[in-house]
Amino acid sequence: MRDGFMTLPSDISDEAEFLKTEKLQEDLAAQKAEQELLKEEVKNLTESQHHVIKT
Repeated sequence: MRDGFMTLPSDISDEAEFLKTEKLQEDLAAQKAEQELLKEEVKNLTESQHHVIKT
């Protein structure tokens, strides 16, 4: 116990850190995929606006 808090054995805390890192990587990949979809949507909307302006 340190400063009134129990410390986890290093193998458990390493595993917890690994799982947190893995979750963050998954979240980041999902956010990047969403960002790509949004970029494509913005591109399509921009092209549609240009088409409407020309007509």
